[in-house]
Amino acid sequence: MQLVWDGMCLTDGTCYTMPKYDLYKSKSWLHKRYVQDKKSPDEIAKECGCTVQTVYLYLNKFGLKMGRKGRR
Repeated sequence: MQLVWDGMCLTDGTCYTMPKYDLYKSKSWLHKRYVQDKKSPDEIAKECGCTVQTVYLYLNKFGLKMGRKGRR
């Protein structure tokens, strides 16, 4: 099943009511932005208003690791 991002909700019915700057704490949101949308950690950090180190922390926490020459 492919999830589609529609503002604050995914097509699987998952909706986000948390402030924009906390979205990186959601595994499904971070997976969508990083894996499916192919956004870099720097782009995600700017979008969420946090540091790139914080994004890397959550990528690792959720097992969304980068490959040797960029993301998978």
